[in-house]
Amino acid sequence: MKHIRTISLTLVFTLVCLAPAPASAASACQEASSDRFARAEGELRDLYSAIREGLDEIPTRGFDVASRQRAIGEDPADLFAWVRDNTRWIAYRGVLRGARGTLMDRDGSHADRALLLAALLESAGHEVRLARSGLGEEAVDRLLDGLPSGASSADRNRGNPDTDAEDYARVADRLNADVETIRASVREVEQRAQALEQRVAEQVERQSRALHDRIAWAEPDDPERRDALRESIADHWWVQLRTGSGWQDLDPSLSSHAPGDRLADAAEQTLWPDEVPTEQHHRLKLEIVAERLDGGRLRENTALTHEIAAIDLVGRTIAVDLHPMDLPGAEGLFGGQGRDAPSTLPERLKSQDDWMPLITIGGTPEYDLRIRSDGRVVAMAATGQAELAEKASGMLGQISAGRGDSGPAPELTAVFLRLSILEPGADPILHERALMDVLGPHRRAERELELEFNDALRARRAVEMLSSTEILAQAHWWPVDYTLGHLLHGALANRRATLGAVHAARRGNPGLMGKAIELLSASGIELVSLAHHRNARSRQDEAMVLTGLNLLSTTERMDFVDGQPAMTRGFDIIENRVDVRPGATLDARRARLDQGVLDTVLEAELIEDRGSARNTSLEFARALDAGAEWRSIDAADLPSTLDEDLAARVARTLAHGDTVVMAAEPAAGQNPSWWRVDPNTGTTLGIGPDGRGQMTEQILVLMNSIDNAVSAVATVQAVWNCILTRPSASGMQCCIVKTGLDIAAGNALGKLTDRFGEIASWAIDSKIYLAALDSVFGEANGIIVDGLMPDPCG
Repeated sequence: MKHIRTISLTLVFTLVCLAPAPASAASACQEASSDRFARAEGELRDLYSAIREGLDEIPTRGFDVASRQRAIGEDPADLFAWVRDNTRWIAYRGVLRGARGTLMDRDGSHADRALLLAALLESAGHEVRLARSGLGEEAVDRLLDGLPSGASSADRNRGNPDTDAEDYARVADRLNADVETIRASVREVEQRAQALEQRVAEQVERQSRALHDRIAWAEPDDPERRDALRESIADHWWVQLRTGSGWQDLDPSLSSHAPGDRLADAAEQTLWPDEVPTEQHHRLKLEIVAERLDGGRLRENTALTHEIAAIDLVGRTIAVDLHPMDLPGAEGLFGGQGRDAPSTLPERLKSQDDWMPLITIGGTPEYDLRIRSDGRVVAMAATGQAELAEKASGMLGQISAGRGDSGPAPELTAVFLRLSILEPGADPILHERALMDVLGPHRRAERELELEFNDALRARRAVEMLSSTEILAQAHWWPVDYTLGHLLHGALANRRATLGAVHAARRGNPGLMGKAIELLSASGIELVSLAHHRNARSRQDEAMVLTGLNLLSTTERMDFVDGQPAMTRGFDIIENRVDVRPGATLDARRARLDQGVLDTVLEAELIEDRGSARNTSLEFARALDAGAEWRSIDAADLPSTLDEDLAARVARTLAHGDTVVMAAEPAAGQNPSWWRVDPNTGTTLGIGPDGRGQMTEQILVLMNSIDNAVSAVATVQAVWNCILTRPSASGMQCCIVKTGLDIAAGNALGKLTDRFGEIASWAIDSKIYLAALDSVFGEANGIIVDGLMPDPCG
């Protein structure tokens, strides 16, 4: 795999040579020649060819409907029998997974199983429709009596096929490597994966048992859960196939059913598969809300609202950003001159008063209104005169209410991301995350507020507005092959960005490199890995099912640490409800507790820098080692060392009916992490000091920017400490260009090696090739991410 090292080193070397550098580096840069660039481009193309071959090695029958249909055939009876025998009903209403998700998970509601069967039949060229009817008590009892116990028949998690010398020889030939190198790669990824699994299993077992003993569990409410189960099963869907004589019922709900059988007496409703009403879909609603302090009271304005069905979120990440309207995009940042020179950016950042909220789903941006520093939301194309008219209108309203022009001017105090999980026949499940908040939950609860805004507070607000959140909505478990394919597709999606960076280096044009960076698309590698391991590393993996949307996120949030700008980065699991498969013989509450502890342990395992991490499982493990007491607390017994905002968050959690377990005597001056446990259901999650999940703090500040206000298809990340800490303009520019390299190559390839091998080792049919491919990413990562080169920027 030596050729990958050449790619990475060449890319590092040539891009750094673009910027003015100290004399010691100048002579080294002069040695770069045109053939070096050509060699780098050729080696990168070889790497991407290897990735494409890796995709060819991945079987698609587990996640592609057309591929599965071809494997089964075209006979409607065979397709019906496959769905009946290879998928199972689980308890939720409406459409959550859709056809593809049900194929991947092999579990689904009546509606989702019907959609899968309909999609298979349509793929084979048949005409179908959906039928729906409520079931009576007797039919519900028949379904409940027929529920199987034990594991699903899905082959979604693990497989370690026997391999022989021919397999290794074939892979070595395709990757242009020797057999022993490939064998070593396979051994390495297996050892890495097994070590991860062992560490996670030990921590989950230990911490789950200790946490369980600290909870005062509520009495099981079995009648209520049984009623919900019966309501779900009574909402019955099936498929009708057009035949020469009419419509034939295909109802896979009972194992004894044959074509023509149905559980319901008759169809109360029929509809085409693509006409399922919106209210029958599980959906996610996102809102970005600006909070303003005006006359001692808080008021809110919604700047952006977007709603999307769960089935449209499969494999797509959601990016939520607040973009300053008066900062340069990537081209200006990397090649900035004049007004966009790097030395001008810190003060421009601190004086920002206008931001664009942006939601990007699968590369498609959604935007509506801008947020102003006084808390107003205004149209994107608002002219200066229009804004003055709007402000004058607001002043007239204040005068008519008796306020006149006395008192401080309105100010923006917070921007919130509000998430609503919408499910058929159920109340919304609401979550809120602060994207920026200079007030805090404790002061927000006061009736009359006074907050003096000065230049320092406004500068802090402007810096904190540089937040970025990436969300993955998980509606079902992912099979190994789909996960690997998703990661490899993400690498290919950034091919143009990486090759474009080399081309920019050849041209000696930092601005052109900025344009290449703008081509980067979010691949969500960390979130994809977390989504996979949540089920694959569970000791009850076959019994645990998702019956509603789970929300996983990473966050990059600007903050101040000891008066210096810093970035807080980490995982934030927003929603992690799970259920136990109907018929499984498990303690459902203990299983949910185990899942929540697993989720929190994985947050710690999958982060890049555990040394600076604040994570509940890490802190709980250290306490168990030291014999330090963690206990369940109540509102009257909060530790006196908690700051006011953390105390407010904990009190709100307790008021919701959840149990809080935290250190009995937290260290003075350090807010603790804590466990949140629902004593009724067992749903559990570790919570960080700021009310989110795991977090790390670094005095390393990233800036998110876009090339213009309306076409953000990619997020640009540039290291702000280059701007804030480099004393000279040349050193500043050199540092920025070098950072661009880390973005172009590291994000496109480097992150893969941290997670890819741990998943590839469980691949079913393509283990050797994928494990060997992991070493390709590993070599690239060793050069690009670990920085195995001298820094010429001084």
